[in-house]
Amino acid sequence: MPYPDANRLMMVWSKVNGRNAVSAGDYIEWKKQNTAFQDLVAWTGGSFNLATPEQPEMVDGRVVTPGFFRMQGMGFFWPRFLPEEGSPGKDHVVILTHKTWERLGSDRNIIGKALRVNNEPYTVVGVLAPVWRTG
Repeated sequence: MPYPDANRLMMVWSKVNGRNAVSAGDYIEWKKQNTAFQDLVAWTGGSFNLATPEQPEMVDGRVVTPGFFRMQGMGFFWPRFLPEEGSPGKDHVVILTHKTWERLGSDRNIIGKALRVNNEPYTVVGVLAPVWRTG
């Protein structure tokens, strides 16, 4: 796959209930005890209810830890994803794809604004560049 430094990437997981997965607790413990890898990142995908001014809509998305976008080589149109925004209690943040940002009206002042995702408030902290690969 065309990742930056692809020869240095490795995927690790546990076998949980017959599925390849990692619990949040295992990930946190692996990251804390890590001495073999430069970094560890985690992600999961799903569908999310995004409340828009017109009506709610279901959108596909990912929940990711800090470092995910750097690992994937994804660029930002407007970035502001800080490491502390991936920690419990400070993690109600959202990074929009460029296409979603355009659908929401291309607001150049969207960073710091609130959106409702799954009926909870999230703060917009970034917009991905117009062209990025999904891996």
